[in-house]
This record gives sequence, C-alpha cells and structure tokens, in this order.
Amino acid sequence: MLHLTIELGRRFVCHDTQPFIETLSGFTALRSFELKLKDVDVTAPVLPGTIRVLLQSAPELKDLAIHATLSDDMDMWPFHFSAPASSLFSELGTSRPARLRSLTIEGSTFTVNKGLASHVDLKSLERLVLWHDYILRNPLVEDDFWPWFKVTACTAPGGLKLKHLTSSRLSPGLMEFLLSYRALEELCFSSGFYPVRVPDFDLETAGPDSTGSENESTSTDQPLVDKFFKTVLPIHKDRLRSLALCGELPELEPWKLKKEHLDSVMECQGLTSLHIPFCQPVVEKDLVSVSRFSNPYVPLLTF
Repeated sequence: MLHLTIELGRRFVCHDTQPFIETLSGFTALRSFELKLKDVDVTAPVLPGTIRVLLQSAPELKDLAIHATLSDDMDMWPFHFSAPASSLFSELGTSRPARLRSLTIEGSTFTVNKGLASHVDLKSLERLVLWHDYILRNPLVEDDFWPWFKVTACTAPGGLKLKHLTSSRLSPGLMEFLLSYRALEELCFSSGFYPVRVPDFDLETAGPDSTGSENESTSTDQPLVDKFFKTVLPIHKDRLRSLALCGELPELEPWKLKKEHLDSVMECQGLTSLHIPFCQPVVEKDLVSVSRFSNPYVPLLTF
C-alpha cells in the first residue's frame, strides 16, 4: 500500500484508541499518509501515537499531511483545540528527527513554532505547506519558526532541499527567510490582508457583488507586501515556476495589485502558473490575458 488516509472524529478519540494504534504497525509499505481530524482534541495521545507507529513501521513514509477542522459550534465543547504542531511528533523524541519529503499542516488547531525543528529534519523537506483555514484568525505559524529555517538554510551542510512553500500569509520572519533562501520553485501565500479601500461588509455573509460604505484599512502589513515585490520577488524571479497570491476566498479578499507589483511579477519569465485575485478593476492593457471578474483567478499568464 502506497497511501493511507485516516479520518478521526471527536467520538472516536474519546474511546480507547490503543488497539487502533497497534493495528497501524502493519502498514509497513506506506509512502504517504494523510490524517484528517474533525472536532478532535488535538492534545489526545492517539495523535502522536499514530504518527510514531507509522513513521517507525514504514521506513519509506516520506509524505505526511495533517488536516484539522472544527465545526462552528465547537466553542461549546470543553476540549483543547490548540497545540503546538511539534506535539504530533513528541513520542519520537528529538534524537532522530523525522525525515520527510513533504509536510502539510493545515487548520487553526495547531501552531507551528521553532519547536517543530527539533522533531522534523528541515533539511530533508522538499515541500512544506502551512495553511490556515481562515487568515483573520490567529496565525498558524509563529514568527520564531522562520529564523530556525533561515539558520538551517544558511549553515546546514548541503543546505535545504525545499522547492515548494505555502504559508497563510507574509510575516517579517517569512520575509527574512525568503531573502536568505533562493532555491524555491513554487511559492504561495494569502493576499487577503492587503490594505486598500474596501466595502464595509460582513465577510461571513457578503458575496463578491456586495456593496457598502468604503473604509480605508489600517493594516500594518502593507510595507511587507511592498517589500516582497520590490526586494524579495526579484531574488526568486529566475527560479520560480509557480506563484500563487491567493487565499481560500479570493473574491472576498480586498487586495489591490499595484502596477509596480505587476511589473515585478512579469519579470518572472519562468512562471508556468500564476494565481492572482482581482477584487478591483485592473487595466486590461497591463495584462497579457485577463479572466472575467466573475472568476477571480488568472490561472496562467503567458509572457
């Protein structure tokens, strides 16, 4: 068996899970594993137990994905819905960090901090996806994680192998990492925080055609976005093959692409995939091809 997906719900985790964990030791030929958690107490011992048994039993397991979701009414339940992502690997110890090729951690129930570097060998990763289900909540990745990644990129023998990086949003730490590591081929981050004049509407109920009074966003992240296009993207322009500036709900994300930003994107001559959300009119002559505004994505720009 090459791939295994397991979905765990709240009721399962509340019962004795040791027999389940022991059964997993039979999956010795796994190459990839996906764990889907729905309304699960993320401090439950079954989670690190599952990861430990699979990684120890399947030496060829290189791709690991953790997806955690919560129902809207879960605030009523007396469970713990936040834990460091490193806790998933706690039963492995720190003497032999997990050597993975691809790691995905998605959802708002885990936080990624520098502790993860003690349990996962960052040098072995070729693909890292750290995605938040909704960017307006607390950040999934704490900013102390990226300096560890930066140190690994600059000092480890052979450096990093990372080719794909997905992060929920830009941050000062991520920017410093992107300035120090120049071998990325695929980069994705959410653009939904960019400060522009936007209609004053309820994000939960409004649609792309909603109207309302306009307010100027007071986000402090604009300098990060400007720095990305002016300083960071030019560093990666020769290697990038895929660039995605989008989130889960691009039609609701008030992000305005400046012409100088677009000029920077157009310098990436090797791109074969480009995603940009358009929430405000864009001058068509500035684009080689433009999809209709009813479709907020430009799947591909041909240079």
